[in-house]
Amino acid sequence: MKSFILAFYLVSVGVFSEETNHLGVMNIHGIFTRAQVRDLTSFRSQVTGLIYDTETKATCTGTLIGPRHVITAAHCVYDFKNKVWSEGLTFTPGKLSKDDPIKGTFGFRKFFIQKEYVDSMSEEYDFAIIELDTAIGDTIGWAGFRSLTADENVEGKSMSITFTGYPGDKEFGSLWKVSCPAAVKGKLLTYFCDSYGGMSGSALFQTSDAQNFVIGVHTFGGPEKNGGFFIDTRSYNLIDAWKNSTNYSANTLIHLKK
Repeated sequence: MKSFILAFYLVSVGVFSEETNHLGVMNIHGIFTRAQVRDLTSFRSQVTGLIYDTETKATCTGTLIGPRHVITAAHCVYDFKNKVWSEGLTFTPGKLSKDDPIKGTFGFRKFFIQKEYVDSMSEEYDFAIIELDTAIGDTIGWAGFRSLTADENVEGKSMSITFTGYPGDKEFGSLWKVSCPAAVKGKLLTYFCDSYGGMSGSALFQTSDAQNFVIGVHTFGGPEKNGGFFIDTRSYNLIDAWKNSTNYSANTLIHLKK
């Protein structure tokens, strides 16, 4: 069931752009609805950006966690079905509308994902780091990231989360936020926050966290629940190594821009 839901979501994500029509595939439960973000008074909105592939016209969402490092979903940088990388990927932070470039649009230098994602497409491995060609974070800042504590990483544990992204059922380039309760289920967080293709890769924050630490990534939606991966000790160490270019694990796959 997991693989089906994620594949279902991937198809929808790949067609949302200003030039193409999006498929009518919704992950809207109607319990916790989205609100449009109309200004950048929130730090989280400033460091969130639109991921757009100029070749495939696919859209996703990413969040700066370093001067030039963006956390997102693995399926936003690697097409599992066709076994190809997103060579035309760009990142525009703080974008609020179609004609609003804010701080500019930036290309990438490399991607980091896990071999396990390429082998299995499992949601627990569906996260990636994009290294940008420009250190825009030095200008606008970046969010921290952390693993769930032992008390939080308990099956069925509930917490309030918030994520912000670029849904394909809204105006291209418009930013939307949603908050709701989430529960730990295995290696994932599941929830009824409304989402839509294009919000894949949105950083998950605990709603009340004034320190703005990313705790996971929104990656899938379906008729039962929506959800994403959360950061545990293992994935924290992996992300930290990717960000700091040190001690890469054997399961790390690195793709350099052609």
